[in-house]
Amino acid sequence: MRGACGDVYFACEALVIPLYHKIRITFEAALKAVIVWEDQYFQNIACLDWTKSRPEWDVYLSTGSDFKSDLRARPAMDEAERRTWLGRCLPRFIWRAIAYSGTTPRFELVFDATDIEQADFQIGGVFYGLIK
Repeated sequence: MRGACGDVYFACEALVIPLYHKIRITFEAALKAVIVWEDQYFQNIACLDWTKSRPEWDVYLSTGSDFKSDLRARPAMDEAERRTWLGRCLPRFIWRAIAYSGTTPRFELVFDATDIEQADFQIGGVFYGLIK
């Protein structure tokens, strides 16, 4: 850009790309909910074999239909729980937080990405191959 003082250069430090306007729960809010959940419940599940150390979480935005497709393809899951989840009405967009032990997914928290942050936007949790 040319100005009276000479050349001025602009360096972009952040780029904000809006998502679908109905997604009201931010990544930060979903991540905070995961951390709060882990702090409250980790002691209760620490006796299980896969919890020799704290789980590694993968938190990402998804759709309800992709979540259900993943459940259909997941072999190590209680069949009654699978049917319950597949029969539920889910919002179009969800935050998924999957707890891993190594490379094996063990537990997943599901959040309504279209809810408001002041509400309880956690939909539920899914165990993968664990005894509840």
